[in-house]
Amino acid sequence: MDEINMITTDRELTSSEGRNNSERAKIQIVEDEGIIAIELKRQLEIMGYLVTSVTSSGEEAVLMAHKNNPDLVLMDITLSGQTNGIDAAGLIRTRDNIPVIYLTAHSDEETLKLAKQTAPYGYLIKPVGSRELHNAIEIALIKHRADRQLQSAVLKAREEEAKTKAIIAGLGDGVILQDTGYKILYENQVQQDITGSHTGELCYRAYGGRDSVCEDCPVEMSFRDGKIHKTERTVATGKETLYYELISSPLRDSDGKIIAAVKVVRDITGRKHTEEELLKHREKLARLVDDRTAELTSVIDLLKNEIMERRKTEEALRESERRYRELFNYMSSGITVYDAVENGTDFIIKDFNRAGEVIDNIRKEEIVGKRVTEVFPGVMDSGLFDKFQRVWKTGKTERHAVWYYSDWRISGWRDNHIYRLSNGELISVYNDITEQVISAERESALLLQLKTIFENFPVGIVYLDDNYRIISTNKFFDGFTGFREGELAGRTCYETVGEYADDHTRQDREKICSFCNRGLCTSSKKPVTMERPFKDKFIRVTTIPELDENGHIERFMEIVEDITDRKRAEAEAVRASHLAALGELAAGVAHEINNPINGIINYTQILLNKSTETSREHDIAGRIIKEGDRIANIVRNLLSFARDNKGDRMPANIADIISETLGLTEVQLRKDGIILMLNVPGTLPAVFVQPQQVEQVFLNIISNARYALNTKYKGTHKDKILEITAEKIPGDVRPYIKVVFHDRGTGISPEVLNKIMNPFFSTKPADIGTGLGLSISHGIISDHGGRLAIDSAEGMFTKVTVELPVRQ
Repeated sequence: MDEINMITTDRELTSSEGRNNSERAKIQIVEDEGIIAIELKRQLEIMGYLVTSVTSSGEEAVLMAHKNNPDLVLMDITLSGQTNGIDAAGLIRTRDNIPVIYLTAHSDEETLKLAKQTAPYGYLIKPVGSRELHNAIEIALIKHRADRQLQSAVLKAREEEAKTKAIIAGLGDGVILQDTGYKILYENQVQQDITGSHTGELCYRAYGGRDSVCEDCPVEMSFRDGKIHKTERTVATGKETLYYELISSPLRDSDGKIIAAVKVVRDITGRKHTEEELLKHREKLARLVDDRTAELTSVIDLLKNEIMERRKTEEALRESERRYRELFNYMSSGITVYDAVENGTDFIIKDFNRAGEVIDNIRKEEIVGKRVTEVFPGVMDSGLFDKFQRVWKTGKTERHAVWYYSDWRISGWRDNHIYRLSNGELISVYNDITEQVISAERESALLLQLKTIFENFPVGIVYLDDNYRIISTNKFFDGFTGFREGELAGRTCYETVGEYADDHTRQDREKICSFCNRGLCTSSKKPVTMERPFKDKFIRVTTIPELDENGHIERFMEIVEDITDRKRAEAEAVRASHLAALGELAAGVAHEINNPINGIINYTQILLNKSTETSREHDIAGRIIKEGDRIANIVRNLLSFARDNKGDRMPANIADIISETLGLTEVQLRKDGIILMLNVPGTLPAVFVQPQQVEQVFLNIISNARYALNTKYKGTHKDKILEITAEKIPGDVRPYIKVVFHDRGTGISPEVLNKIMNPFFSTKPADIGTGLGLSISHGIISDHGGRLAIDSAEGMFTKVTVELPVRQ
């Protein structure tokens, strides 16, 4: 059971604000302390949340979470029963995918380590303020919704990819995808049945056994001019010669750059054999006619045989026509035969196969003998009619690829091939590719949506391969690391944005960050999160492995969040709590010391009044009164320093502020053997400040000077000097009071001097400095309209100058 800690209430957070922001989000409370649970439920309802249940054991928490399906669970770690909060949170995340925020009094490293394994959405230490609790809940809800949306989008993209692959695999033609280096990226099953699988190989080596690109390669021509090209190839097998038609179409990225090509391999062996068979019969008929004509002139007796032979020939022609007609009617592609009229200014439909009837939703009997412009009026606007005329005139085959046709009867996407026969007839072979186009458009839209989410996500996202090489980054990550969009792709993370990227003494993998989570993430195959300082910021890095279908890690996604402001706020809160504790201590000390010291001073004054001025008793009494006044002054300064420093600003003399600051440090400076030199005139004009805040700044500067002097001089030394001067200087609008703290200590190097004002940067050991003193001091002086500047030479001196505007 956690120690009892009531949640501190932030009165500024109203129920209306909480209700509007959360839209009645459902929260489950798991807390075994009844008083804390009741107070927590009250606070959540004031914020506008709906508390679904309050449970006190891990077992009950798991059951109620599954039953009520809340949007978020606030989980205490130490619970009654056999299941603690961490185990319960793990079961809830695994079983119901509900985000969990730990709300506990435990902050030890072992508990935090165990809690991290459950991937919580927050870890809050009691007591916690209402606003901090509200912010943590809202961030967790938003992050969980974003996680689910991203998972859903990825799943849909994979489903669409599977559908696309299934469609390609079901095509009757071979399909090959090649990159610009002629490497085979994909082959559908039809292509693999033709040539075997060659994915990953170079096409000319895999299919032709060559060391260079084939002559008249349609893919090479598409890469060169960006157009669709077609050619034919023959393949000699042990039994026969196969004929293939190769059609290449370039693929472009969003910038119009050619990135790959799709090659369609169509088996036209049957068509070629039909053409050869027709040609053979025509040649044979011609020979027979010539032979029979010559024989008729000389041998009339052979007429009967000639007639019989001609009958056989006609039968063969009819058989050939029958085969052609069956092939014509049962092809999956639509085929239309045209006769040109009026010297190719229009075309009359002569024949139309069954596939064409289905594609164009019209019967053959309804259109044969009619003009193409009458039956299909849309051909004029689509550009197809122009290609009809050009092919009829030139005799060169053309393709009208991926075009949209629409009229009052039909609409859809088409892919046409236009040929001219030797008799002048025009043949159009076409396919309805509407489903393929729609599928491609959907896939493109989904990919664009995923890219938009990735690019505009409000945290840094970077994808890495197994060798720490950056695959891609989003805009937030580029801006956070200071690189331009696309500049990091292909580079190793540790050499560009890593902890030791600028350390030239390290080579290659010696630069891998000391806090890299890749090893732990690889072994566990689960997301790993850590928080730590990084350069001048504080970051939270979550490393997520992406697994393939076999459970092997394909790549890593790292989410980088800048939590510098949050850490700074936490540090300032701790600093404020320390001052509050010091105030309570100072008040107690003042009460216990002031009463007896007043008695001592009063009684000593009586003795002083009764003694003669030349007596020894008079001298001792005077010294006692002097030292008593000194004690009272120290107590008064301590109370003034510890007082709440958020009060109103007021006119103050800079000499008085320095005097009160030295009242807290002068004894320690003398003890360290530091020579204090002051030149602060009491007649300087007043400044309009919050005295306690300026006193904190001066105290921090003197503390840094004392540390530098003690580091350089271990004992007393004639140069172990801290000099404080103040003077009035003119300004553009009004004069300033300039205060200079000059020590002859270790100084600061130029590299460190550029970072000295950054939050969390410190040259002191971790147990001495937080790296926030000068950052907060700079903020205080800037807030007063002043300036804080540092000048230093390493090994020689440091001058800290504070300028504050004179009160008008």
